Amino acid sequence: MEHELDNMPLHELCDYIESNHHAYIHKTLRSIEPLLVNLVKDEGDKFPFLVQVLKKFTALADEMSIHIQKEGNVLFPYIKKLALYSLKKGTKPEAHFSSLSVPVQRMEDDHGEAIGTLKLIRSITNDFAEDGMSLGVKEMYQCLKEFEVYIQEHIEIENKLLFRKAINLEAEMYDNH
Repeated sequence: MEHELDNMPLHELCDYIESNHHAYIHKTLRSIEPLLVNLVKDEGDKFPFLVQVLKKFTALADEMSIHIQKEGNVLFPYIKKLALYSLKKGTKPEAHFSSLSVPVQRMEDDHGEAIGTLKLIRSITNDFAEDGMSLGVKEMYQCLKEFEVYIQEHIEIENKLLFRKAINLEAEMYDNH
């Protein structure tokens, strides 16, 4: 899949990320959170660390929702317009920032914070240690591990592929125009 994404035009890559990755992340965040709430209700007395996991995950879900909105409302539309303009299929995009690297740096900072929160959740759960845990906790651990892997892959696609290509395109276009 990565090779396929490498060759995808930037405007299509933005659409792909939004319709696949962002949709999946939003859906997964909203499905894990109520499961954690119920797990804390049912087993929080036996496993008090679950309260911390819920707090961290809720904060992560809120932050990621805002992050995805910023990408979808500001950054991706600019990148798509820039890409289409470079292909002579659109008008020159208006930026509300001095350079694409400014909002990209903010998004990369958000990505770092998300990874940090996921590592903290991993630490709170003792690296998702299953010894002595109930079936419900073990199932939640599996969901959290899968989500963590997905987020890491998603962030790599945005940081190393989309953002780099977009910054390079902007530099190339405005150095030549």
